[in-house]
Amino acid sequence: MGNEAFDVNGFIKGLDAIFSAHDAATKAEPYLLDSLDEARRLGDDAGQLTVINELLGFYRSQGRHDDNLPLVKESLDLAKRMGLEGSDAWATTLINAATATRAAGEYDEAEKLYREALESSEKTLAPTDRRLAALHNNLSILYSETDRLEPAEAELRKALSILESSSVNVTEDVDVASTHTNLALILMNEGRDDEALKHAAEALRIYKRGHLENSAHFASALAGYAQACFHAGDLANAVRAYRKSLAVIEECYGHNDYYDITKENLDGAEKAAAKAGVAVPDDDGSDFWDDEGSRFADDSATATKLAGAAQSFDWHVDQERQAMTSSAAQAGPAPAAAKPDAKPVATTRPAITGLKLAKEYWNHCGKPMIAAR
Repeated sequence: MGNEAFDVNGFIKGLDAIFSAHDAATKAEPYLLDSLDEARRLGDDAGQLTVINELLGFYRSQGRHDDNLPLVKESLDLAKRMGLEGSDAWATTLINAATATRAAGEYDEAEKLYREALESSEKTLAPTDRRLAALHNNLSILYSETDRLEPAEAELRKALSILESSSVNVTEDVDVASTHTNLALILMNEGRDDEALKHAAEALRIYKRGHLENSAHFASALAGYAQACFHAGDLANAVRAYRKSLAVIEECYGHNDYYDITKENLDGAEKAAAKAGVAVPDDDGSDFWDDEGSRFADDSATATKLAGAAQSFDWHVDQERQAMTSSAAQAGPAPAAAKPDAKPVATTRPAITGLKLAKEYWNHCGKPMIAAR
């Protein structure tokens, strides 16, 4: 249209302010849609692509996959029209498109886009580029959602290696923390509980060292740790982590679907603890994930009792397809697929084991929260 360009920097600054104020639930979508209309009015392709990438992430976090699929096509068409093919920006666009497509359950098309992104990235991105780590993380999600856990783990370890080698401070890097959480959940689903707990605890320590405990990402790390503890039979710490995760979700998102799902799973963990006769201490502000004394590794009888209570607790969780990656730096895995927008409901019949619960909870809660930013 005219010579006026869309203010990309102003747009990003405004969006960051919404998330920083924890107003995403009510203000993010109107802001994104108004910004997209403005970029379209100005005929600014680059501005449109920037907004669409952010909108893809937001809709993905809300499970609104039908809204996302038209945006996927628009983003690819825009990138081609701008002549981005073969560039690192093209690889990033492919990653975002593939992630949204995978979240919608279109696995074959998503894998095709990921392969194209990988081929492009190998030509344009440095070996330590974090977008490459995001791609490996996203491939991990695809593999795990299609029940290929070994390659899912391998992709996560590649991502972790890239992030650690490129980090300014690996001990306080939130992307490293997210990948530790994701790896913990894969290991847990492979039955490697001790390894899973170590990675889940390290993720929480990174948040602590970086003073990031009020971040929405922290809620996902806590949820992952809670699942690892629950599956291993450490019911006391599972309950404590759920409670803390719920508080962070309430602060960052309010009482939305993520809050409800976490509350239901917290209630279930509390019932399992009560059934096993496990006392849960009040939260005194201590970092319970560093409390090795709370573990029961040296008491095989207690371990067996607690693990049995956790595994036998009655759960029902309808699977849903969700995605977890941000536009260029974060991602994470999770298995399973089925109806979108389903919610877990406790029942009186044992419909899901602790192992399955761990997989499904990450789909419902952890991944979407990280996807938000």
